[in-house]
This record gives sequence, C-alpha cells and structure tokens, in this order.
Amino acid sequence: MSLSNENMIGLLIYSFPTLEDKVNEAINWSGGKSNHIIFSQVFNPYIKQILIEEVYNRAEKEKVVQFLENMAISNDCCVREVLTDSILEELLDCPDEFDKIEAHLLEKTKSYLPPIKKFFEYDERKNL
Repeated sequence: MSLSNENMIGLLIYSFPTLEDKVNEAINWSGGKSNHIIFSQVFNPYIKQILIEEVYNRAEKEKVVQFLENMAISNDCCVREVLTDSILEELLDCPDEFDKIEAHLLEKTKSYLPPIKKFFEYDERKNL
C-alpha cells in the first residue's frame, strides 16, 4: 500500500506497533491527527533511537529506513512535505547525530537533503 496523507499515521502504527500509545497521546495532546506533529514528536525520537543507538537489530533499522524511503517515493506531496519539513529538517538540527542517521538513509530519501542542508547552512553549522 502506498503512503498517502490519509493513511500515513495508520501505516506508521501498523509498521511500528510499539509507537501506538505515543501516537494516541500526540493525537490527544494536539486535538486531532496532525501528521506533522505525530511524525515530529513521535517518529523522530524513534528514528534517533533506532538509527543512532547500537543496541537495535538490523531488521528494525531497515524497517525505519524503508519507511522513510517509502515517504520519499510517495506520489502524495503531503507525505513528502512531512518527510522534508517534520523529519529531515528537524533531524538536521543536531549535526553529530544526523551524520549517523544519514549513513543509513536510502537513495531517494538522501536526494531531498542537499536543498535542506543548503537552506539551513548545515555544513557551516557542522564545522562550528
């Protein structure tokens, strides 16, 4: 099933059932299903946890990376916007962590990075 604006929260829960309680908390907190809030507040910490910490198995890392890639190849511009604005931009805030995350990303996901890095002066901040 292809990711769309309408099904992305459901597919997030289906793909990562351990996040269901946190997703529901974020929905209750925000007063509704905001894809940007859910992915920013729930999925981003999970991405960091899985891709940075060494204790997680390869299968879970691959699942996270493939979910991001599915967002990147989605035909739905709203899904790609959540990927760029609420995931990649926020993950770039911490260059040391992002380098570890970027090493795992697949081709289409990585293709969104150059303009984001340029806009946020990532390379300049990284060298500070």
